Amino acid sequence: MKLATSVLIATCIFLNSCYPVSSQTSASQRFEEWAFNLYTTYRFGLYDRVVGQAIDYLGSGQGSDKRIVYLRGMASAQLGDFTTALADFTALGDYVPYPKWQNAQEWVQKVRTTQAVLPPNLITPDKGVPGFRVYFDRETPFARAVMKLLPTLFVAARDGLRIDPPITTVFITDNPSHATAIQNDLFKTTLFTPSPLTSAGAYLFFNEPSDQLQKTVHGNPDTDYFRLLAVDFYATTLLSRGLGRGQLALWLRKGITAVIASALAPAYRDENDRRARDLFTKGFLLPLEELNVAESLKIKGLAIDAKGNYVKTEVLGAEPQTQGFHFIRYMVAKSPRGAAYRFLNLLAEKAAFESAFSQAFGQSPETAYAAWKASF
Repeated sequence: MKLATSVLIATCIFLNSCYPVSSQTSASQRFEEWAFNLYTTYRFGLYDRVVGQAIDYLGSGQGSDKRIVYLRGMASAQLGDFTTALADFTALGDYVPYPKWQNAQEWVQKVRTTQAVLPPNLITPDKGVPGFRVYFDRETPFARAVMKLLPTLFVAARDGLRIDPPITTVFITDNPSHATAIQNDLFKTTLFTPSPLTSAGAYLFFNEPSDQLQKTVHGNPDTDYFRLLAVDFYATTLLSRGLGRGQLALWLRKGITAVIASALAPAYRDENDRRARDLFTKGFLLPLEELNVAESLKIKGLAIDAKGNYVKTEVLGAEPQTQGFHFIRYMVAKSPRGAAYRFLNLLAEKAAFESAFSQAFGQSPETAYAAWKASF
């Protein structure tokens, strides 16, 4: 009863009115419910979905409710699409959707303040690198090398997870002061409440090693270290985009990230095959219920010997990530395209792990895990 009451209160606050729910709701009531669900989607951190649904509504000719424009502006700002955000908020004038919400013109000022610290040049996905919105200082060998790498990252995610990766914002600079400004003004700010821009997944390429700058791929683009760092940040970004503010066990996080990285490095995938089989042969695979607990790293005493094989040891330190990597690869290969992202989205919407897994992959986690073990 308390849950139902809290949902009703939240709905009333968002819609600025309350109405009785009947089996035959009017078109206006159905729209209000949809609008509230869109707001909830924003709160879950699923900004891509907010933008997509808002575009569908605003382009359908069914209406132009200012709340939907406002939500699209906020979601676009979270995703680093400041051009769309500025256009939406400017068009709204002094509009305030609800009491205690910010005036649209306040958002205009915030976006313009943010744009002031961005690299001055912008290449949109339709005119440059598919899958990326690229801000850069100037065309330098470093910038060209990074832009040459980006399509490789996109293909790795597309083919590795069998998804259509959303557009990701990246910043490229070889100017130390500019890198610091981006770090301080965009990545550490709470400007984009209720979470900073980086929760939506944007990151910085910088040409110098740095221990101070976070969310930064730095160094020489021609090195394996740089490429591995880039794919790790990109994979983590896509994970954040799909998961929003949802929670995911570490072994699954690492597994999904590794699947994307392995598309760039087949040897990495082959090594995972060998290690997973070694775990299976020696009876060291952790049961699913043990993988899903927070302290799974401490459950079995395992270590890797000089030849890269798993052996029993008195030191606690199992590697569930090895299993996660192999298991996710198996599930992606056996499931419809987009299943992995569907799984993340459901977790973002607060679905339980078992329910999200079953809906996305078409079978229970236990059934899938048993089938995976039988595949060795």
